Amino acid sequence: MSKIIVVGSINMDLVCNVEEFVKPGQTISALDYNKYPGGKGANQAVALARNNDDVTFIGAIGDDDNGHYLKHLLQENNIDTSAIVIKDNDPTGTAFICVNKHHENNIIIVHGANYALNKQDIINAQEHFKSCDAIITQLEINDEVLLETAKLANKYQKPLFLNPAPSRKISEEVLKYTFCITPNQSELQSLTNMPCSTLDQIMLAARALQQKYNTHVIVTIGSKGALFVDQTNQRIINSYKVEALDTTAAGDSFCGALVSNYLQTNSFIEAIKYANGFAALSVTKKGAIPSIPTKQEALDFINNQK
Repeated sequence: MSKIIVVGSINMDLVCNVEEFVKPGQTISALDYNKYPGGKGANQAVALARNNDDVTFIGAIGDDDNGHYLKHLLQENNIDTSAIVIKDNDPTGTAFICVNKHHENNIIIVHGANYALNKQDIINAQEHFKSCDAIITQLEINDEVLLETAKLANKYQKPLFLNPAPSRKISEEVLKYTFCITPNQSELQSLTNMPCSTLDQIMLAARALQQKYNTHVIVTIGSKGALFVDQTNQRIINSYKVEALDTTAAGDSFCGALVSNYLQTNSFIEAIKYANGFAALSVTKKGAIPSIPTKQEALDFINNQK
């Protein structure tokens, strides 16, 4: 069992299923509507916990029903919530998600308390950094929190895994302290300002990113799997074919499973193989956190695929 810190967002996801995405000026009817717990940070924390890791979540919620429900949910998943901060003047984060008949999604996020989390909150939680095995973070938090997280990871010599989503500009200092970065195609393009439409272009951009920051780069390429690049390797690891119902938490499931397995095996290749299966299984269910499988479910699925 590894001890892992997740610094990130926690949201209530409001999900509408539709035939096709709404066009400007258009009004459409939803096929159905559901509320699911989510947020990239919380999703990744639950993915780690369901891989039997010892997880501490650092984030912020509002003093509202959604916030209290989400904190309790993390506790039910055996996640340490002692570093969650309640922000009295901000609502708990909310994500408005549309999923179309092709199982594609688009997402609008109201950051709320997630962006009220501040540098001092991270400093106050630094005792957790001293004893952890790794740290995961994403971009649904503000820049000062991201930078302080990276600085503490560097201070205590802990590997920092950065999932650069949703895409935005990241400071050079954060990237310099990153042990492993896990963009998708569009995020890789944003990070490198290089075209990423074809596999050859993705490989060139990933190699450029790896060389610039001397980091490990893992690019998720949807149903095609993932590309791994480090100083000596450049390899595609294929994914598994499944019938997708909802891809909302696929990337977060991948990240959590990747870090968990890497800390056990010390092999990125093996970790990616496992994370591909874990993420593939997650898209066969609806919702974010409700779709995240357990380690045993993922192992059974992968073994059956073989």
